[in-house]
Amino acid sequence: MAELTEEEETHLREVYDELSGEESGGLKIDKLLEMAQIFGLNLSRKEVQDKLDEFDSDQDGDLDFEELKRLVAGLYRNREERHEDIMNAVKTILQNLELNDDDCLTKEQFGQFLMERGDDPLSPEDITEIFTSLDKDGDAVISAEEVASLFVE
Repeated sequence: MAELTEEEETHLREVYDELSGEESGGLKIDKLLEMAQIFGLNLSRKEVQDKLDEFDSDQDGDLDFEELKRLVAGLYRNREERHEDIMNAVKTILQNLELNDDDCLTKEQFGQFLMERGDDPLSPEDITEIFTSLDKDGDAVISAEEVASLFVE
């Protein structure tokens, strides 16, 4: 399982302490929903209830800090797995464009890829805007990692 960094754990503790307030237990479903929103997760009540049921090891109806840490670490693990899946997909894209994994995409190659995908292709202006936002160093090419950042939260 993924481990939280010290900084991540400190931030999680701050949010946990703020949300748990004077409650004697941990975080119940309404507070967990609020926490999900704070972290930018758009989860349904059922999804949060399922996570509560899964990680509430003492079955007391709420998550104490240690239970919450396990839940969040699991989410990070899922994020890491998703990143790996995205990188594999990007490598496939590069191969389809007859490029190697370590090659970079020009704006034209990136546009070619985007124009061939989806029901609603992007305009050249949209492609330029996306490419420019990904090309952080301004070298007129983007790496596989930069392309993958489009799909990572």
